[in-house]
Amino acid sequence: MKLIKSAGLLKTVTHFSKCYEMLVKEFIVNLSQDCADGRTEDFHKVYVRRKCIDFSPTVINLYLGRDAEAQPELEVTDNEVCKVITGGKVKKWPIKSKLSASLLNVRYALLHKIGAANWVPTNHTSTIAVGLGRFIYAVGTKTKFDYGTYIFDQTMRHVGTSATKLPIAFPSLICGIILKQHPGILKAKDSVCKRESALSFHYKLLQRSDDMTSAGTSQPSKSVNKTFLIAELKETCKELDNRKMKLEQLIQSLE
Repeated sequence: MKLIKSAGLLKTVTHFSKCYEMLVKEFIVNLSQDCADGRTEDFHKVYVRRKCIDFSPTVINLYLGRDAEAQPELEVTDNEVCKVITGGKVKKWPIKSKLSASLLNVRYALLHKIGAANWVPTNHTSTIAVGLGRFIYAVGTKTKFDYGTYIFDQTMRHVGTSATKLPIAFPSLICGIILKQHPGILKAKDSVCKRESALSFHYKLLQRSDDMTSAGTSQPSKSVNKTFLIAELKETCKELDNRKMKLEQLIQSLE
C-alpha cells in the first residue's frame, strides 16, 4: 500500500467513487478519435448527456492527486523489467510475450494480482503481459511514470474497436471525473454498481519473502491460516458458480 500511495494510485484501489454503469458506458460509447487528436476542436473532450467532459492525462492526474506535470517515458528495456520483477530468476522477457506469474517475487506477485483486478482487467492471472509488467515495475521501483497518460490510453482503446467484451478499465475513476465536473448529470434510472468482494491473497504468498532463508522462514498463525483458507474457498466457490452458469448457458443454446 505504501508503494501504491507513493505512486498516487490509491483512488484506483480503494475509496472508490460511486460507479454508475450506464453513465460509464455512455461515456465510452461517445469517445472519439478527436479526443486524442490535438488538431481538432474536441481535443480532450467527451460529450455525454449534453454535457462536455474534460478528459485528458492532466485531468486524470489531478483527480488522483498526482503531479500534473508531464513525466518522462519509462526508459527501461523489457528484459530489465523482467529481471527486476522476477528477482533475477528470469533475465529475458519470453518470446511469446507473456511471463508466468509464478516467477514473480512477492512484491510484484501482489502488485500483479492488484493490477489484474484494477489497472489492466484480465481473467488470465496465471500470466503477465508486458504492459502490466512495466506498470507494476514502475510502482514497485517508485520510478517516475505518467499514470495519467497510461489510464487515458487504456480508455482510448475502446474507440473504434469491434470487441464486445473488452473490459472497461478504471470505471470508478471515469465516473468520479464525470461527477466532479457535472454533479447533476445523473438520471433517475441510474443505479450504483455492486462491487466485487475484496481481493484475497493466499497465506503462502504472504509467507514468502524476497530475502527469505531457511532459517528465517516463519509459520503463519492458525488464525491467519483459517482466515485465508476461508477467503480462498469463497473465491473458488465463486469461480465454480460462474463456470457452472456458463456451462448451463452453453447446454441450453445447444439444445
